[in-house]
Amino acid sequence: MKDENIQAKIQEILIKGKNFSQEADSCELFVYQPENIEEIKLGSLFFVGKIDSNPEATHIINLLTSIIKREYYFNRRRKALASLEASLKKANAAILELTKKETLKWVNKINFICVALIKNQLHFTALGQTKALLLRGGRLTDLTKKLVPAQEKINPKKPFQSIASGKVLNNDKIILTTSDIFQYIPQKGLRQILELGQIGQLQAIIKENENIPAQGLIIIDLVPEKELPAKKPTTITFQEQFAKTASSSRLPKKINQQLSPFRAKTEEIISDINLILRNYLFKARDHWKFSAIKIKLQKKPAPSFELPLFQNAKTPANENLPASLPDKEFPQADLPPASRLYKELDMRQSENWQKRAFSIIRKLLIFIEKILRMFFLTAGKLISAFKNAPLRQKRIYLLALAALILISVGSRYSLAYKYQKESESNDNLAKISEEKFNEINKIASPPFFSQETSIPANNFNFLPSRISISANNFLLATTNQKSNIIYSLPVAPNEKTGNFIPTDLPQDINWIAVAANKNSLILLAENNEFYEFNLLSKTSSRLALTLPAETKAQDMVIFNNNIYLLDSQNSQIIKCANLANCQSWLKEKNDLSNAVSLAIDGSVYVLSQNGEISQYFNGVKKESIQSKLRPFSNDFFKIQASQELQNIYLADKTKKRIAIIDKNGQLIKQYIDQGISNIEDFQVGPDEKTIFILADEKIYKINN
Repeated sequence: MKDENIQAKIQEILIKGKNFSQEADSCELFVYQPENIEEIKLGSLFFVGKIDSNPEATHIINLLTSIIKREYYFNRRRKALASLEASLKKANAAILELTKKETLKWVNKINFICVALIKNQLHFTALGQTKALLLRGGRLTDLTKKLVPAQEKINPKKPFQSIASGKVLNNDKIILTTSDIFQYIPQKGLRQILELGQIGQLQAIIKENENIPAQGLIIIDLVPEKELPAKKPTTITFQEQFAKTASSSRLPKKINQQLSPFRAKTEEIISDINLILRNYLFKARDHWKFSAIKIKLQKKPAPSFELPLFQNAKTPANENLPASLPDKEFPQADLPPASRLYKELDMRQSENWQKRAFSIIRKLLIFIEKILRMFFLTAGKLISAFKNAPLRQKRIYLLALAALILISVGSRYSLAYKYQKESESNDNLAKISEEKFNEINKIASPPFFSQETSIPANNFNFLPSRISISANNFLLATTNQKSNIIYSLPVAPNEKTGNFIPTDLPQDINWIAVAANKNSLILLAENNEFYEFNLLSKTSSRLALTLPAETKAQDMVIFNNNIYLLDSQNSQIIKCANLANCQSWLKEKNDLSNAVSLAIDGSVYVLSQNGEISQYFNGVKKESIQSKLRPFSNDFFKIQASQELQNIYLADKTKKRIAIIDKNGQLIKQYIDQGISNIEDFQVGPDEKTIFILADEKIYKINN
């Protein structure tokens, strides 16, 4: 299905705080949108930056945004993710260079987040204490947890360490902010304000917290393209309640409101001039003809370009910025004289930039013309001298030329041979290093993911997402979409084909979790209803189980006819004893917000995204198992353990890895195969000699 086009409705909220000055915290917001057709495929850039109480480093935020933006839009042929990676490398190099020349005090006081939005694709990175939040379906999610966990102190050699990517949908809201804002505005209250669209209520909350420091928010509301005409983002600045001498403002508030739309950023003007220069240089290059070089520069009036005006120009002292901006545009005839004068001054400055640009281009073309004329004049003299030289001297010239060509060709092949030898040596060293790394981290040598079978094409809308092993040794593939079909494959060495099993399960609901219980499957629907499908009689029935209110199950395991459910949103584990009574199992509060899966062998093991395992017994946390797997990953999603298995098995989606550890956390072996694109689920055979993996609508097998 083709994705619907979406457009971003942007609101910038800048809270300057009480006692705002250069010595206090400095917070900046930047929004860069595509300025021409070539930049559209790279999307928009959003920045929120803050320096904590360091007046010497207030320029760092502007420097980082300028470097990232320039490199991001420099090569329009690159994809957005590659452009963002190149931009962050430039930013890392700039920070490292600054730390060599300046003090390191500001490094750990910088808070910075960068977001690239390309249609429905989102890429972002963060530094320090900043947050990227996603509001979807009434649920506020912290996206920055997808990044590599921040260290206590920023490493100046590589401040930006990772990029997270994802897909956004219509009616999503993305909030970029500094993390300490939740000390003054509750997260639940912010979610309600955003859902109701009552941004003005923030001003009342800020008035109640007069000691709030400088803060910044960018709210990106994603709506269908047809619902929102393209226009510039709205900027709201809250400082009015902190002003001491509001009556001393030189200009009335209405004039301020009319002036603000004509203020553009200096970076936008520089970007436009750079685009004009490159455009004219490319045109000039196409007109060069080496047979007869002749450049005619005609004095023509410079074409008019609508360059953006300054938005960040400083207002007179003690002037209050408006709390909100008018939606309507004021006609030029109604502008007060002061506003019209300000606009004319800005337009004159824009015209001066254009004149300077064309003057530089003209001088550059004249310089190139002189160089080429000198080159062809000198070449003509040399050719004429050769024609008039005696025969013996001509032979000497030709022999010298031939010797020069032979030396050049020999040098080229010599350097190529030397480079090839060095390249082979480097490849051998890299191979040896990789083998040592794999030996230290107990990574098995590929290939070992052998394809067992492929799910046949079907008309049932069946896309497998989970696999289970029944008591009679059948591998069962199920889906989490609206389908009541099960794919069954015998667990046997030579069996590579299975068959689809139609069921009488409901077909109009999605399935949250599936688990095998002897010769039956227990399925949990999205409405928290349980169903049981008997594999022998091919019949299904609804189980009379009632979960506690607001339960959001993420994973399910069955042990000794008891159902255990992981509810990471509420940091709880639910137990349904004997497939009957469901109640909370944990006896004390535990943080399971990062938990993704659970397994049981008598004790309950809960897996977090970073690979950490928490062990619980009788409703109480017993210990934490640190797996210490290398390479590090923050995308583990499945754990498997049981009484029949001697070890614990972990699945990593990003690294495409199956890791095996003992029940004390010691690493035994790792299987990594970059040949598959997406691991959905896995199961371990009862004898631990075979591991089945579901990926790319295929079932792979590892002989352990």
